[in-house]
Amino acid sequence: MTIIKDVNPIDEYIRQFPEEVQVLLQEIRQLIKETAPEAEEKISYQMPTFFLKGNLVHFAAYKNHIGFYPAPSGIEKFKQELSAYKGAKGSVQFPLNQPIPFDLIRKIVAFRVAENQATAKNKQKESKTKDRSPEEYIRRQPEQRQEHLEKLRQTIKAHLPEGFQEIMQYGMISFVVPHSRYPQGYHVNPSEPLPFMALANQKGHIALYHLGIYADESLLRWFSGAYEALEIGKLDIGKSCIRFRKMEKIPYDLIGVLCTKMTVDDYIKLYEMSKPSK
Repeated sequence: MTIIKDVNPIDEYIRQFPEEVQVLLQEIRQLIKETAPEAEEKISYQMPTFFLKGNLVHFAAYKNHIGFYPAPSGIEKFKQELSAYKGAKGSVQFPLNQPIPFDLIRKIVAFRVAENQATAKNKQKESKTKDRSPEEYIRRQPEQRQEHLEKLRQTIKAHLPEGFQEIMQYGMISFVVPHSRYPQGYHVNPSEPLPFMALANQKGHIALYHLGIYADESLLRWFSGAYEALEIGKLDIGKSCIRFRKMEKIPYDLIGVLCTKMTVDDYIKLYEMSKPSK
C-alpha cells in the first residue's frame, strides 16, 4: 500500500526554481519561521506567505531577484536600510547577483510581528469599549450615514410590536427577544438573547437584517412584491440581509410596515420550528 503524504504548497513553489535559488528561498523561509514561530504558512497572491493576525510578509523568486513584501509599513520603517534596493510602496527587490541581507529581513519580520500583534490588540480593545449603546455606534459612523441610520432605528422602534428589546449585539444595533421572554436564548450561543432584527453601517451600504424574512418565505414574497411596487430599483437582499446602497432610496414607510408583520410570539414559534435540532 502506497502512503501519499500531504504536499506542502510552499515546498512545491520553491522546487520550481534552480537549486541555488531554492537555497536562498529556504533560508528566507526559515528565518521568518524562527522570527515568527506562531505565524501560519500558506500561498497567497501566488506567493509564499506568512499569516499572523493578518498577512505578515510574502516573498517570491523572479528571474533576476527575490521579491520581499512586508507591507508599506515595513518598507517605510526601514527605508534607509532599503535605499540601495529597487522597490515600491510595499515591496523590495533583492538582486540574485548580490548577497541577500538576511539580518535585515529578520529585523523587518520582527517589526511586522510586533505591528500585527499591536493592531490586533487595539482592535480587541476597541471592540470591548466601543458600541456601548446605539447612540455611540451611530456617532462613530460617517456623518453622511448618521441621519439615515438614526431614522431607520427610530422607524424600527416605532413599529416593532411590544416585547422586543433594543441592545448592542455582535457589534450592531440589534432588536432581540430578551431572556425574560425566551430563556433558552440563541441556539448558537444561549447566553445571548434571541436576535430578530439588526442595523449596521457597512463600507458600501447600510445593512438591515431581518431573521423573520429569512425563515418565513411568505413574508419574503410580500416584502419583495411591496418593494418592487415602489419602483425604486432592484431589491438587494441575501438571506436575512437587506442592503441599502443609495441612502435617498431607503423605503422607511415600507420598513415600518415590515416591522409590524411579526410579533414576539410569532417569531418564537417560527424560530422553534426552524432552528437546528440537537
